Formats: sequence, C-alpha cells, structure tokens
Amino acid sequence: MKKIMLLGSAFAIMAVLNTVSAQTAEKKEMRKEVKVEDVGGEKVMTITTTENGSTSTEVYKGADAEAKMKEMEKETEGTSTKTTKTVAPDGKMKVEVETKVVEKKSK
Repeated sequence: MKKIMLLGSAFAIMAVLNTVSAQTAEKKEMRKEVKVEDVGGEKVMTITTTENGSTSTEVYKGADAEAKMKEMEKETEGTSTKTTKTVAPDGKMKVEVETKVVEKKSK
C-alpha cells in the first residue's frame, strides 16, 4: 500500500511541476517612439521601436508620413490584452499574453 501511495504522490508532483513549468513565461517588452518634424516644408516621421533591447528605426517622408499618421490616429488610446494558448509538439501548454498600451502624448 505504501508503494502505491508513493507512486501516486510522485505522479501528482510531476503533473504539478509540468503545469508550473508550462505557465512560466518570458516577459517581452516593446516600446515605440514617434517623432514628427517639418524639414524644409516636408513632414518627416521617425518611428523608433525598441523590443527586448534591440532598436530599429523607420523613417517616412511626405505623403508616406501623412498616410502613416492617419493610420496611427485610428488607434484608440488605452490598453488591450490578447491571450494565445497553444500546445507544443512535446505536449506542453504554451500561453502567450500580449498587452498593447497606446498612449497619445503631444507637446
């Protein structure tokens, strides 16, 4: 009887540890900074994106800058969360939580 209890306890502990390890998620952070300038009568928009320490820059000029500004104005200010659950080929549950925060600041 003790062996059965020990074996059952071992399986229960393994199930709990597997669930805990599946729920451990790495935190990813992304930040966008938008700068609009008027250079010689032409609008220049610079978008600097920092994601997990890597930085990339996009530059839009003239009509492209205007179109991008209109696209960004459609985004409403606030926070939205998207949760995605998938099962990996090894059978572990993978949960990804994406949070989008839009803050509009003007100087």
